[in-house]
Amino acid sequence: MTSPTIELFKKRFTESGGRLFMPTRQDVPTILKTIQNHERARRILIEEPVLRIFPLNTTPFPGASTEILSFGDRKHSTRSAHLERLRDIDMAISTVDGLVAETGSILMVHRNHPGQWHVLLPPAVVFLASPHQLIGDLEALFARLSRELESLEDGYHLITGPSKTADIEKQLVIGMHGPRSVYLLLLSDAPSPERDPTA
Repeated sequence: MTSPTIELFKKRFTESGGRLFMPTRQDVPTILKTIQNHERARRILIEEPVLRIFPLNTTPFPGASTEILSFGDRKHSTRSAHLERLRDIDMAISTVDGLVAETGSILMVHRNHPGQWHVLLPPAVVFLASPHQLIGDLEALFARLSRELESLEDGYHLITGPSKTADIEKQLVIGMHGPRSVYLLLLSDAPSPERDPTA
């Protein structure tokens, strides 16, 4: 699985500080456990859409508790209650809506995810994606988004690597305004959109 678009995305994503894996679906639980161990994650939040692709609720994460974040959680809790729940999460696992090769960015359309805070507050975030989600450049991305205006009602994020700032005494600080570790599992054998992802 290689193409100029994938190679460009890999280059840009890793240049921005992201950590990229290209596993098969079978390897995903093992890699997630490796990341959990590296991050010393004890509380893991799994976004509900992830479970449609991978039955991670049956994956044992040694020494950690897991929680599922569902769309119902967003609708039936206040913002402060939602943020309080996320306060002690060490690692979140989420799907994506696109990958921009030109910038190495991850697209998150808010309406497709149960709140966006779960990918901004935890110190480590793991994204699951497939090659068919690659978009060549920002021009192509915005052309696609303009055709799907209803998807923009709640907004979107472009996430390019870990949070970084050098505002304080010109010292680079990672993780100040978002996750300090951003992982992407670009699945080499992911199903195409036409196929049932649970097959």
